[in-house]
Amino acid sequence: MPHPLFAAVLCLLLSACLTRRVDECSGPTPHPDCPARDAGQDVDDAAGEGEGEGEGEGEGEGECPEAPCDEPLVCDDAECVACLDDANDAAADPGCTADEPFCDELSRACWSCRTDDDCPADPLFFCDAEDHACRGCESDQECEDAALGGGCLDTGECVSCDEDDDCEPLGLHGCLDNECVACNEDADCTDGDTQHGCDPRTNTCSPNDAGDVSQCQPCVSDLDCSDDGTSACVVVSFGDPAVEVGTYCALGGCDAQADPDFWCSGMVGRGNRCLSVQTRSLQNNDFCAPATTTCEGYLAHDDPGCEGLQGVCSHDGDGGDADGACLAGRCSYPCDDNQDCPGGYNCGNDQGGQCDITN
Repeated sequence: MPHPLFAAVLCLLLSACLTRRVDECSGPTPHPDCPARDAGQDVDDAAGEGEGEGEGEGEGEGECPEAPCDEPLVCDDAECVACLDDANDAAADPGCTADEPFCDELSRACWSCRTDDDCPADPLFFCDAEDHACRGCESDQECEDAALGGGCLDTGECVSCDEDDDCEPLGLHGCLDNECVACNEDADCTDGDTQHGCDPRTNTCSPNDAGDVSQCQPCVSDLDCSDDGTSACVVVSFGDPAVEVGTYCALGGCDAQADPDFWCSGMVGRGNRCLSVQTRSLQNNDFCAPATTTCEGYLAHDDPGCEGLQGVCSHDGDGGDADGACLAGRCSYPCDDNQDCPGGYNCGNDQGGQCDITN
């Protein structure tokens, strides 16, 4: 440690030097070592320049650059980011777009979705955990967990099913056009010991027991008409051009007979002929069916109590198709010859072109 007397002397010398330096720099001809100054600038001002240099260095850290962020980016914590709002905020972030409205709290990136709840548009019901974009399904399980069905198609669409097994949990037995159905075949419609047919048009089980529906009665499956395949549920048409009026049970096998029309007449009644028709299950074959009318017109023949032109004699009532006619209060139907009319009745005696109502 320096002697007190030495320190005092040193201090006096330094003070004198500083005073001399200011004096030498304040005159009209400053010493060459003096700091440069502008015209009229006081030496004290020039000497003070540089004081505080380095002070405040680093200030402004955390602030945004002077140049604004390129739209649509916004500044946050010295970075240009896509958005500012917390992603937990249900409101769309004003810095994001309509396609990507949600702001992630950590990355400050705009997302299309955060959870599946943000993806209501069919079929993009799922929020991808990596891309944060709405997408379609990737597995059957995803669809099941979201209660959107049991099957996932290659297109990413959830459907009720894409195979029969998807329908078993619903108590249904088949998958048709990606919809679960009650049946695909008659075997799906067993009710204990009672067998029912499967309607091929609606894939629902028939309410009729197997074989309980008789000739020319309405049916929905071949099994309604017989349990041994002798009869089938066929399309009956009427008009010109012919239009389907319904499906009815009809006896088959007439095409194998020596005289098909005569055989049909003997088996199910005169007025029926062996006709080539289509079954409800879209199979074409020959069956015994009314030749010139509908099943309703045939079965109503000679019934009393009709009114008007057709009344209850036609399949669609008064003013409908001409498959039935009301003659003197009794039902008749069109015919071409006696073989078109029920046994014991002729054609055209009571009224031309109509089966007689008296025999």
